[in-house]
Amino acid sequence: MKSNLLRGILLLLVLCSLGALAYRRGSTTAQEPESITTVSAMHPLRTDLVQTVEVTGELKPYQQVDVQSLVAGYVQSMNVDIGDHLKKGDLIATLEVLDIDRQMAAIKAAKRGVELTVSTNRAANAATTAITAPFDGVITKRNADNGTLIQTGVYSSTQSMPLVSIAQDDLLRGSFPIPESAIGKLKLGEEISMSIPTLKRVSKGKIARFSNLVDSSTRTMEVQVDIPNPDLAITPGLYAIAAFPVEQAPGALAIPIQAVRTPDNPSVYVINDKGMLESRSVTLGVETPDLVQVTAGLGEKDLVVLGNTSELEAGMKVSPKITQPSATQPPASAKQP
Repeated sequence: MKSNLLRGILLLLVLCSLGALAYRRGSTTAQEPESITTVSAMHPLRTDLVQTVEVTGELKPYQQVDVQSLVAGYVQSMNVDIGDHLKKGDLIATLEVLDIDRQMAAIKAAKRGVELTVSTNRAANAATTAITAPFDGVITKRNADNGTLIQTGVYSSTQSMPLVSIAQDDLLRGSFPIPESAIGKLKLGEEISMSIPTLKRVSKGKIARFSNLVDSSTRTMEVQVDIPNPDLAITPGLYAIAAFPVEQAPGALAIPIQAVRTPDNPSVYVINDKGMLESRSVTLGVETPDLVQVTAGLGEKDLVVLGNTSELEAGMKVSPKITQPSATQPPASAKQP
């Protein structure tokens, strides 16, 4: 009987110990809060998106010519030097021309009777003729001094030398090789923004003309942009990087690119009403450096997770930290290789 009593006492002690242990474990579990991960999140925003292709090109004078003399003669006075800005009709040089009647007759014969005129001041068998600027521009080269013999520029057989070279610089002609993927997406008259690294400035111009021919070696087509330069601050010959708009999406529903998990099969994490993560497939549209258009799969009230999602998985409980990037964003860039 004593042995039964002892066994009963021992059993009671074991049960009490197990109960106390279970109580302590339950108390500990109740005191430990459920682990919740904090994530950055935002609602999709409405904004205008513009995707562009960036191309480097050269800014050339709108027009430039070598100024030559119609008749041969000696430079009597040279009135300009390099860097001088002229207006159309300004005097460049005065030439002393000998036997001008014979020269003009020979020129007319060579041109098969085409009527030619030259402004001259006659004295005996000699004459002076004025060489003037054909348009507003800057003198970029000077090849003659007083007393230099200038040959006529009419005949290709003579070693004629231009007096000067002049370039129009108040309007520039930007030449840009556009990749064939962008052909057909550009419009004449469309405004273009371009940066000029050397001057650390941004200028604007308008698409003025297409070459309508794709270079077989580069697979590009020349597009020319007219750039006003009234203050002459841009020096012809500089390089510029122009952003040509190829796709536009006004009022697009957009999210940051970092929110997209898999570019090949795009999806995002959305936080539902219970604070749980859901994986949502989305259809993407116009893309910029910061934002991408969502054409299907999301609404404006959805809460989308941002940043690195490698440690997240669907069904996780999360705490959103709401952020809202600015709707203002620069054009997209698909730089030409």
